[in-house]
Amino acid sequence: MHTRHSRAQSAMEYLSTYGWAILIIAVVLVALFSLGAFNGLAFAPRAPPGSCTVYRPYGPWSVDLIVLQGLCNVDLPQYVGVFSAANSYVNIGSVSQLEVPSTLTVSAWVNGNPSQTNTNPSLVDKGGNCCNVGYGLFLHNTGSNFNVYARVHASSATTLLSTGSFSYSTWNFVAMTYDGSYVSIYINGAFDKQASNSGGISYGSYNSIIGADSALSEDFDGMISNVQIYNASLSANEIQSLYAEGIGGAPLRLQNLAGWWPLNGNTNDTSGNNANAISSDLSFTSSWTSGYSTP
Repeated sequence: MHTRHSRAQSAMEYLSTYGWAILIIAVVLVALFSLGAFNGLAFAPRAPPGSCTVYRPYGPWSVDLIVLQGLCNVDLPQYVGVFSAANSYVNIGSVSQLEVPSTLTVSAWVNGNPSQTNTNPSLVDKGGNCCNVGYGLFLHNTGSNFNVYARVHASSATTLLSTGSFSYSTWNFVAMTYDGSYVSIYINGAFDKQASNSGGISYGSYNSIIGADSALSEDFDGMISNVQIYNASLSANEIQSLYAEGIGGAPLRLQNLAGWWPLNGNTNDTSGNNANAISSDLSFTSSWTSGYSTP
């Protein structure tokens, strides 16, 4: 009896001595897990800034003999852009080559904060939301999740809201196309919805903006990566291929690529067209993999 009592007493003393340490370790492990420290993606190969670019031997906006060069092996990006809503955006400027005439594709990887307050936070805009010209790709904040929202101003102003939606704090691939007859929306590579329109897209002298509309309102709160703009309407299969490449994927149809902003540590245009942007209150993070699943 004395022996069993001694063992019980020793066990109690052990717990008394080390119990708090064990509890603290458990709390730390839970916190690290919630932050994604044990996510296998956190240790996956990362592509440094500028590792994959489009080479245009005859200069910006040329289409002959253009190729991808560098480490274009679909590694995860090292960084993504972090937008903090008010006055946080990337200003590409008023680039005439981004005023695509009658066909268009805009795509991006996005992860929106639940603290989002704007109704239609802007991802990529060329006068489409504020000014009744151009085009824009946005999210629609319902208060519980996001829909995708697109606008194209051709023969008429077409506004299109997706049927599908996705949750806050998750990474999703969104895209819009205009083929001269229809505006279409895609979510994670899948066709969602379309609306008819026709004719050339009308423009004013508005800047192309990432993370806000051209009036610098409807700011986006969250993370954006791998923004691509084409002067052609990619097919449904091509949109699916872009999604399947994942967040670090390279563009398709290089001859139609108007701009490519990976936001991997800087705001450079890596399409070879030199439409480098300037930013306002933008930061970059390497701790972005939580909420991302490889397609």
